[in-house]
Amino acid sequence: MSNRAPPPSLELTQSKAAIVAAMALLANIIVASAVFFGVLPGIMGTGDAALAFGNVMASEQAFRMAICLLLLNFIADIFVFWALYYFLKLTSKSISFLALLFGLMHVVVGLLSIKNLTDLLHMANRAVADLSFNASLFHAQAATAIDAFHWAWQAGFILFGIHLLLRGYLFLYIKKWLGIALIFAAAGYLFDGFSQILISGYNTTVVTNYVGWLEILLPIWLLVQGRKAGIPPLKPAV
Repeated sequence: MSNRAPPPSLELTQSKAAIVAAMALLANIIVASAVFFGVLPGIMGTGDAALAFGNVMASEQAFRMAICLLLLNFIADIFVFWALYYFLKLTSKSISFLALLFGLMHVVVGLLSIKNLTDLLHMANRAVADLSFNASLFHAQAATAIDAFHWAWQAGFILFGIHLLLRGYLFLYIKKWLGIALIFAAAGYLFDGFSQILISGYNTTVVTNYVGWLEILLPIWLLVQGRKAGIPPLKPAV
């Protein structure tokens, strides 16, 4: 008869879930800020595929760092979604699980979008190795990869917006002002995501830039109060 100890459980208590979610959210915010307000705009933020391709060739190491940071961003996302599922499931297990699913779909789409960046990196490497490369052909391929990245990224924006909307709805039953803040942030993601798909020439995230900062309120609240707050169930329960 084996006396081996059972494997550790991945179940989280409310307090542990709040701490894990808060720390992962803070890491996520730091990493995402470094990518989207630092490294990536300087390389790809011109809107000119040929110039972006040249920037990748000239700043290959920085571009590789941006890809690694994006991967870390999505890893942190997984920890956030996992922890918040346990934190919110006493309020509504079904809605918390639905929010988890949309969050994980956002991660999958985000990882697929990163593949377009790695394709762009491989093109740049081939161009550097082949001094007689066909510039117009490489620029056309680069434009396709960049467009595919942006389209996938907007789909991820929408999925994350739905996740955040469900999360905000549940927080209305825990801390109303925080739920409202998250719903406003979700509206920003949804507005910008759908606008970039539906409106020709709409290539900004201006709404998200104004309301997305509301997300910082969540990790602060989780660390200060959430780890010791009682979680009320929805009435009627769903």
